[in-house]
Amino acid sequence: MQYLLIITSLLLAVLVTTFAFQNAAPVTVNFLTSQFQASLGLLVILSLVIGMLLGLTAATPRLIRDALAMRTMKKKLAELEASHRESRLQIESTRKPAPAERHETIDKHQGGNAGK
Repeated sequence: MQYLLIITSLLLAVLVTTFAFQNAAPVTVNFLTSQFQASLGLLVILSLVIGMLLGLTAATPRLIRDALAMRTMKKKLAELEASHRESRLQIESTRKPAPAERHETIDKHQGGNAGK
């Protein structure tokens, strides 16, 4: 998945760079009350960068919230796994007696005549 993102990014960079070199002619830009001339390719690249920054700025709160939620879930998962391990150990310890206890139990059932 990460390779797809890298390939797409490189392809986009190549396309934008090609466009910038093929459209180097100066254009007049009117913005509010100001007017200036710049390369069309430069303006397109600048617009792309500004758009990416605005998109990242808009996505940042969601990214932070998701990262915090992920951290909380990982902590909870670790707690649940520890609790699960502890419960399994308790269950296993109650199911079968230790080897020394087994001999004592056998001795009691046989009336203490285990070795006779």
